[in-house]
Amino acid sequence: SPKYTESRDYWLRGDILCTKVTGHTVVVLTDGAKAKSDAVATYSFKVETVKEGRTGASVKLCQKLLKVAGCKGKDGKVLKLDGECGANTVYAINSYQEKMRKKGIELGNKGKNDGICGKKCWQSLLGL
Repeated sequence: SPKYTESRDYWLRGDILCTKVTGHTVVVLTDGAKAKSDAVATYSFKVETVKEGRTGASVKLCQKLLKVAGCKGKDGKVLKLDGECGANTVYAINSYQEKMRKKGIELGNKGKNDGICGKKCWQSLLGL
């Protein structure tokens, strides 16, 4: 229903929104005025660990968030949102881990990039 995408009154805390035009990602922090606190959004999902060889929706979302974060692939190009975790996606994950490490946030493994978007990396990408 358009009312859920066009009016913040219906947004629920924890909803993840991606703008069509600018590619910004937003996590809703408070329920909207007309949101039902016991409602479950029909577009809710569970993100899975992303690593080399994985495919699917979690990989595609990871690629989108990495793209929004300004990370590029090994080929130096903007990531393709193809849902396949290959060399370019792994490189972008490593770039993101390095970027966050410089800010004092460890998302890799003991100070090294691991090319895996696991729990800590997802939390950072999603702004949680």
